[in-house]
Amino acid sequence: MDTRSYGEIIPNVCLSEAAKKMVEMEKNIPVQIELDLNLRIKVVDECGHACKFCHNEGTRVNPKQIEYRSSVFLPKSGGFEADRIVVDENFIKEVVRIKEYFGVEDIHLTGGEPTQNTYLVEIIRTLKKLGLKVKMTSNGETGGEIYKQLVESGLDGVNFSLLGSTPEEYAETQPEQFGLNWARFKLKKSKEAIESAKKFGLVVKTNCLMSSVLDEQRITSLINRSEKEGTLLRILNNLGRGKESIAAIYNLLAKLEAIPVRKKIVAGASTSSIYYRMPNGSIIEFKQIRPVRLSRVCDSCFIDKKGECEEGFYGIRLYKDRATGKYKIGVCIQRMDDFTLNTDDFFSSDIPKEILRLRDEEYKALTNNTASAKAL
Repeated sequence: MDTRSYGEIIPNVCLSEAAKKMVEMEKNIPVQIELDLNLRIKVVDECGHACKFCHNEGTRVNPKQIEYRSSVFLPKSGGFEADRIVVDENFIKEVVRIKEYFGVEDIHLTGGEPTQNTYLVEIIRTLKKLGLKVKMTSNGETGGEIYKQLVESGLDGVNFSLLGSTPEEYAETQPEQFGLNWARFKLKKSKEAIESAKKFGLVVKTNCLMSSVLDEQRITSLINRSEKEGTLLRILNNLGRGKESIAAIYNLLAKLEAIPVRKKIVAGASTSSIYYRMPNGSIIEFKQIRPVRLSRVCDSCFIDKKGECEEGFYGIRLYKDRATGKYKIGVCIQRMDDFTLNTDDFFSSDIPKEILRLRDEEYKALTNNTASAKAL
């Protein structure tokens, strides 16, 4: 079990002197342990954006948008196309089966852009009736009008993807042909969506992604934007850019005089986070990926053997296959070819038992380690 932060595994030569000191401080901050009780559901593939760093939840982009959208991990001919999810007996049956087997409590709706699914309100309402907490990730491109309905249906929170603070910054993340007028319009819609979500009482968080030192000005602007809008900003590294992206984030946070104050580790999944206090008192989260593996899936993986696994086992994802109409469960966005199974095949395999075993063993070990550290 590896609980090291990115800062402990990245070569020192990549970090500034200030960043090295910040990494040393990370080793002594309090650690919060959470159990992975989350299910991600890809409710739609359609999206009005074409972010250069998008992994599209590992699925192939639908044919209508394949000319300008892509997945950073998947060739245009690989994997499968995810269908738009609607509420029917099969959807409810699959969610209930996953909920009961894994003890799922939290649902995270993803896409594409979830608000492009016209059944989104019904999906949320159905999941809430099953006793689940429901959040989603959105780029805010459909504006603020929908949020009153989403709140009334029971949505608990939304993570907005921030792409820029100016049309120029926004346009940098998209294909050149989209242009500044498009970026200006989408930025306006993003701000309207965040304002509306907060107005109706949703828990609002924001995400941004930093690929390299070239993004420094854009990310600094987004930090300022999130502070003005009153949201917790989470910085993500670009999974396709490796150490370059990680080093850029550390060096920027150190440059901004951020102080690490808390670490969160999710037992049974690869995700973890470090939280930093900025000089003005605001908090920034840096999401980090731990090298968590499922032996049943990862031991024979050629990507992992080459040292190119970027996400590890992040948790389970539910999809609907457009070609077959069947629901599938995935455990790796880089290997959708072999490691996304029809739900019946998934539950008849050894994978579910290994996921539960991994989760329980990690939680026990992490909580014991934390208790021992406090005793010292």
